[in-house]
Amino acid sequence: RELIHEDDADHVMFKPNPKSFSSFLVKILRDGVMVARPRMSAPAARDGWSAFHRLVANKALQAQEAAKEGQELRPLVSVVITHYNRPHLLRQALDSMHAQTYSPLEVIVVDDASSPTVGDVNMGEYFAELEASFARDGWRLVRHQGESLYVGGARNLGATYAQGEYIMFMDEDNYAKPEEIATFVKAALGSGSGLLTCFVDYFQGVDPPPDPSRHLHPPSYMFLGNALELGIQKNVLGDANMFVRRTAFTAVGGFSTEQGLAFEDWQFMVAASLHGYEVEVVPLALFWKRSMYGEKTMMQYGQEGLSQYLSYRQVLSPYLELVQPPELRYTLMHMQHLLMHTKTRVPNYDEPFMLKQVSAQFGNHVILLAYGMPSTPQRPGSSFILDLHWKCVAPTVYAYAAFVHLKDESGKVVCSADGVPRDGNGIPVRTNEWLPQEVMEDQRRINIPSDIQQGTYSLHIGWYRQDVKTGDRLPLVVDGRVDPRGDYTCPEHVTILPKG
Repeated sequence: RELIHEDDADHVMFKPNPKSFSSFLVKILRDGVMVARPRMSAPAARDGWSAFHRLVANKALQAQEAAKEGQELRPLVSVVITHYNRPHLLRQALDSMHAQTYSPLEVIVVDDASSPTVGDVNMGEYFAELEASFARDGWRLVRHQGESLYVGGARNLGATYAQGEYIMFMDEDNYAKPEEIATFVKAALGSGSGLLTCFVDYFQGVDPPPDPSRHLHPPSYMFLGNALELGIQKNVLGDANMFVRRTAFTAVGGFSTEQGLAFEDWQFMVAASLHGYEVEVVPLALFWKRSMYGEKTMMQYGQEGLSQYLSYRQVLSPYLELVQPPELRYTLMHMQHLLMHTKTRVPNYDEPFMLKQVSAQFGNHVILLAYGMPSTPQRPGSSFILDLHWKCVAPTVYAYAAFVHLKDESGKVVCSADGVPRDGNGIPVRTNEWLPQEVMEDQRRINIPSDIQQGTYSLHIGWYRQDVKTGDRLPLVVDGRVDPRGDYTCPEHVTILPKG
């Protein structure tokens, strides 16, 4: 009971006797199941754990500093960066390597069969410039041509060129904080661990983080390390931006090279844990992970048919190898399948941390907290993803749907994307079923008409009743002013390029 919100406990608990239990079952069958809120909110729990980790980390660092004697060990670190068709982001990743406070280090860039030209960039000339600058720094460019190795194979290829005692893997769209390698080295030497990961801070857009040294409080995402039980269902172990002793990487066997599957970093972490390596988590966000709406990652290029089922099965493979007798492996596979497909209503109370923050309220019920969209111009016939984050002030009496309209300069609607937001498990949740303070992540695909004219267009967002033909809207409230039209205009515009 101490874990359940005091206002909800009596609605979801019963006394340990047959009469109370039967009455409780009757109530559930009549009224449905209520999802209880935790006594401590998710943000409060996250802040508490973050403070605990900072305390432990500070004490460990103080102990290490006090115990230093003689010359400090400075092992060579090899940084393996994989790349495909994103030269503008690779430049930024390399800039973040030049800004590292640690030495000695070497950087190995593996290009996995990029196109001859990317936009207006001639990749042959681009790589020639890179090789010239790499020669001065003692770094290496590895160009793989022909059929793509895929992201796991590209990382493995880079590792074969590594000379360092430790390897740090990095994707071309990430941006290292200046102290990343120095902190990883200190943690590795202090703990003796062969595999380390860290927390993550997210940022958005094509430009570098405004302040690369900044740390978000709390971090955007926190990992647990060797949590193998939870690791069957979700990657709580660590990110691909990992720091691993080269001998440990070789012993585990590297990353999976299966084409068209995701989660190769998750699978490697599981395999390393089951090989007996402790996955230590540095309780700081040592790098920035980029979110770019509408742009494909290296893993997604040419891999539109990523199989979620087979990707999860790949993660499970290290577990299955250890299950005896073999007949029990089907039980584990079935359990993972149930975990993946059980559609339980799970409320979310975490507010967004990396989207454009706004504050537009609709009636006394819903607040638009933030949105995210690509900043790049769009072409006729293309599409892009619009991310919306809603917060419930109070459930509505009637069910409302959210509309997204793309309008031209005259106010004419050229396309729309209406619907009901879904929770984290993909379950549509009507506004009269939302819980107070619940946050909904709402993703909409905006399909641009093929006959749209070049120009600047605006995005309009609001809510309308689903059960009446008049489409009554929730009024928009901004800075105390009420607009009965309920039409919020996004600050950013959508630029449409000429056709062709």
